[in-house]
Amino acid sequence: MSQNKNFAGIETDFSVDRQDKFVNLRINDGQSLLDYDCIIINANQLIHKYCNGSQDYKFRKLLTKEYSEKIRTDFNRVKSHLIDLLSQGKNVYVLLGDNPGCYVQEWRRNQWEYTYFSSYSFLPLDYFNAYELNGTKVKLVNQQFKSFFDPFIVDIKYKNELHYRGVSAILKVGETDRIVSGIVPYEKGQIIFLPYLDFISEYDHESCERQRKFVKALMDLENLLSTPQNENAYPEWIDNYNILTEADDIEQLKDLENEKAELQKRIEKQKECLELLKKYKGLFTSSGKQLENVVREVFEKNGFQVFPSDPNRTDVIAKYNDIDIVMEIKGLTKSAAEKNAAQLEKWVSMFIEKEERTPKPLLIVNAFCDTPLEQRTEAAFPNQMLSYSKSRNHCLITTTQLLCLFIEITDNPDCKDERIKELLNTVGVYNRYKDYTQFIKKVK
Repeated sequence: MSQNKNFAGIETDFSVDRQDKFVNLRINDGQSLLDYDCIIINANQLIHKYCNGSQDYKFRKLLTKEYSEKIRTDFNRVKSHLIDLLSQGKNVYVLLGDNPGCYVQEWRRNQWEYTYFSSYSFLPLDYFNAYELNGTKVKLVNQQFKSFFDPFIVDIKYKNELHYRGVSAILKVGETDRIVSGIVPYEKGQIIFLPYLDFISEYDHESCERQRKFVKALMDLENLLSTPQNENAYPEWIDNYNILTEADDIEQLKDLENEKAELQKRIEKQKECLELLKKYKGLFTSSGKQLENVVREVFEKNGFQVFPSDPNRTDVIAKYNDIDIVMEIKGLTKSAAEKNAAQLEKWVSMFIEKEERTPKPLLIVNAFCDTPLEQRTEAAFPNQMLSYSKSRNHCLITTTQLLCLFIEITDNPDCKDERIKELLNTVGVYNRYKDYTQFIKKVK
């Protein structure tokens, strides 16, 4: 029975009554989970405790070397313990939330490399994804969970939809097939994914009371899920015998499940491709760190070595073969101005002072960033700033031109060296790709 079970919550911080056998743990405290009968993991902002000193990199956080090692160690330990518990028939609950992945540093091939680290890698599930999806309206499709969710339906603020081939839906978004709460069987146990609830991370009196009720409801749910639902369950050896078309039906089901799994993989891969393309379109829609990150990635894809930025610096330093490069990247609602070129020149001067080498300056601007492309009729680099930039060897390029350059090199790699050489030899406004329509098509 649940009242005899010991519960542990990782990063939960729940208010609980003294008589409840529930303890709150930290993911990084090294505590064994094997002493408990049921584990609840609050995945909301799970990686934030590892982000001290981190930098922005490709729309994510790049952890320090120390925290990179720490997060791998902690997550692998939790994963190992969960596997042992699930193999014993125990259940694991995961509270979904705002939990983006990050990048970690690894020493490989005699250098530090940055690799993506999934924030759900504490789970023993390959290819598990929880994509961002925010909302409140849900539909219960598994009535076994009705008594659990009924008291908390107004608190649901889901932040993710689940993508995993073995997930069985508990809650869906309205009349769609998008799953925001579900069950995945694993070994003899189950992993139950629950949506984010409004009171989870709040600590006022009312929220604390809701947390106490939630813990008791969770214990009752665990009791329900642990109780055999069918007293007339068939013995395991029933599958040693086939009747009528059963053998053919079993094989057909296997084939269909394999086809479904393969199709799901293709769907997920296609979604990832579309998300990647949308990210590159941020070159002509975004500003700030989002723009800087996608510019960094485009240069990296084209063979540039792009270095992490120093704290409190907005410039980007890169290298192509033996050419040093200093970039100033700006997303503007208007045209560029001489002050942007002056900021670039400041970074160039600091680079020369530190490295005793002269870099190639690039001013990369997404001018009129909140205006559709076909309505951008004014010059991104006005005439009054050109003499200043030319006298300092600046290359002036829009991010739309940079996207066209990236597309052409991707489609025709043989032109890469010629195009990049042309870019780095440009003094003043870069003139190629003034007409973007060859590479960026307007949807009719």
